[in-house]
Amino acid sequence: MKKLRIITGITLLAIMQSFVTFGQTTDSTTVSYLEKDYETMYVGFGTGLNNYTGLIGGLIEVPLNENLVVQGAIGLGTWGYKFGGSVGFYIDGVQQGGEFSLGYTIATGSKEPIETKMELSNKSEQDVLILYKPAGTVNLAYNYNIKMGRANKFVISVGYAFGVSPKAWELKSTGVKLSSTSESVVNAMQPSGLLFGLHLLFGL
Repeated sequence: MKKLRIITGITLLAIMQSFVTFGQTTDSTTVSYLEKDYETMYVGFGTGLNNYTGLIGGLIEVPLNENLVVQGAIGLGTWGYKFGGSVGFYIDGVQQGGEFSLGYTIATGSKEPIETKMELSNKSEQDVLILYKPAGTVNLAYNYNIKMGRANKFVISVGYAFGVSPKAWELKSTGVKLSSTSESVVNAMQPSGLLFGLHLLFGL
């Protein structure tokens, strides 16, 4: 009888220990799940210079793990519609802090020549037709993410856009030549150079 009581007591202790262990495991799993900010998808909008959204556009960010994300964007800039994608590496996790990114953008240009008043080589001004061709850039950027609320964030981006489309425009007007100043203006409009962006992203 004494042995039966001992066995029963050991069995009850084992069952209680199992419940305690299960509860601790569940709590740990729940906390771990809540801390996994990379399981959230972010969507938002942004603006900037030589960035992924152009002057105005939307973007989506999909975390792959705690530090790695992929991003896609579409927008409108000075060189037509803009499409871009990048891969980013977060230093301290997806939700906030610093991030390095590498990506590519393509600006569509114009389907038809656009009439613009420009200075000619003889220093006179005249309306000329310029066709803006597709122009691509390879972008290297540092992005700083500021957490807002539970899952939203404000992003400041700085970097450089390396142009990969030399002289992506063509003068369609015949019998005229642009001045060096006008050519410099058009070249400066073509996507490339310093990159700056501001983005607001909402966690889903």
